Amino acid sequence: MMVDRGPLRSLLHSIAMSAIGSAKPAVCMAKALSSSGVSLQALRTGARSPQPGRIALLGMGKASAGMGAAIERQLGTDISDGLLSVPEGYQVPMRYVEVVTAGHPIPDQRSLDAGRRILQIADSATEDDVMIVLVSGGGSALAVLPADSLTLGDLLATTELLVRSGADIHEVNAVRKHLSQIKGGHLARHAFPARVVSFIMADVPFDVAESVASGPTAPDSSTFLTAQLVLEKYGLLPKLPSSVRKHLRKGIRGEIPETPKPNDAAFERVCSLVVASGKTAVHGALAEAEHHGIHVEVEASPIVGDAAHVGDWLANKARSIEASDGPRPSLFVGAGETTVRVTGHGQGGRNQEVCVAAARGIEGMRDVAVCALATDGIDGPTDAAGAIVDGESAQRIRAAGFDLESVLAGNNSYPALRASDDLIVIGPTGTNVSDLFFVLVG
Repeated sequence: MMVDRGPLRSLLHSIAMSAIGSAKPAVCMAKALSSSGVSLQALRTGARSPQPGRIALLGMGKASAGMGAAIERQLGTDISDGLLSVPEGYQVPMRYVEVVTAGHPIPDQRSLDAGRRILQIADSATEDDVMIVLVSGGGSALAVLPADSLTLGDLLATTELLVRSGADIHEVNAVRKHLSQIKGGHLARHAFPARVVSFIMADVPFDVAESVASGPTAPDSSTFLTAQLVLEKYGLLPKLPSSVRKHLRKGIRGEIPETPKPNDAAFERVCSLVVASGKTAVHGALAEAEHHGIHVEVEASPIVGDAAHVGDWLANKARSIEASDGPRPSLFVGAGETTVRVTGHGQGGRNQEVCVAAARGIEGMRDVAVCALATDGIDGPTDAAGAIVDGESAQRIRAAGFDLESVLAGNNSYPALRASDDLIVIGPTGTNVSDLFFVLVG
């Protein structure tokens, strides 16, 4: 747990928590439902027979249960059935829809079971039915169904290679979509000719709907060839299971149908709405900072790239703000998602790696704090959301017996930041709208 080392760090922690709070499903869905006019009557407009069909809820992701609870409050008993798949700790009590837990970040048999059941409900839909699909980060692991020629083991081996390679989320998804019966718009194809209303909480840079949970209800712009080129880029083709290489070759030759594209009939009856993203959380941080009279600079572009490089960039931003004649205190805030090329065997997450690099860059500075954290509360395979570091963090890390360069080279940020008491541990937040990055100069 992060130790309170002064008012500046406490203030930054408060701003970060307000940012996460502004992106909670209950808050975002209430706004989306009121502004979009989604109601029972609106959902059933366009039914192709006088007899209304059923309304089912399908969902996968860390925020899907919270999103589903908001839908339940509005539609109540008009919901006939449904299934939402979430990680452990993200369950929300619901009356009319079943909520199950599955493996995350590594899919497991429960993920496979959830994927099969979701497709069964979609396949049973008629043209008078409405499928409400709730999509959020983590959904790629929580509901899976491999292509017919593949196994869950094939998916796991391929995904692990991609994640460790440093590929970005769009590249990872280009491959995953072409190994799946759900991702890349396949769920929408299974649900056709029913109406599909998809609510999306975006956790990816640029708020690209087709990349959230690998886009189960969105047209896919990538192809089998795209997927193979990604794997070639990172030198992964020879390391793949032979069944995956064979599947991709068949797809490139046209022996397997492509993922549905924008002109596919499946999307004629699909309506999608992004209800929250990293921008939502940034606006929450902005409001909280301005409440405290803090000058704020917002990064307009998504913050992406190698985690350690982003940490260096944030440290340079801190030095630039400190050297300026601008107002104090001053906050810089942005959202995005970094990548890590895993070369070591340490423990940590991308946001913690950002913070170790930032700690190195702001060493010795006074009245400066840098924070990087995951809005879902979980950064990598750890119990930390991220960290807040200051000008003394690097010294505390060294005093605990860690060398900063070795920590970064070995991807071992978690024990180093735990030893320096800089970790933020808040547990599952129930939301997931990308990572947040802050620099606060007093």
